[in-house]
Amino acid sequence: MNNGETDTGCVCFGKSRDGEAGYGEIISLYVLPAYWSTRQGYELMNFALNRLKKQNFDYCHL
Repeated sequence: MNNGETDTGCVCFGKSRDGEAGYGEIISLYVLPAYWSTRQGYELMNFALNRLKKQNFDYCHL
């Protein structure tokens, strides 16, 4: 995420590293402390979960 001037958060996700069929994984999610109460973590998590669903993953490891 970006506030127009600086990166304020990011999420990394993909196929589960455990190799289980049908599983995606949220590998990391970071938000700068100054933005913790701005729903950025929620938005990043929803973005990752929706992308994993579009990639046909039925489940997700955190």
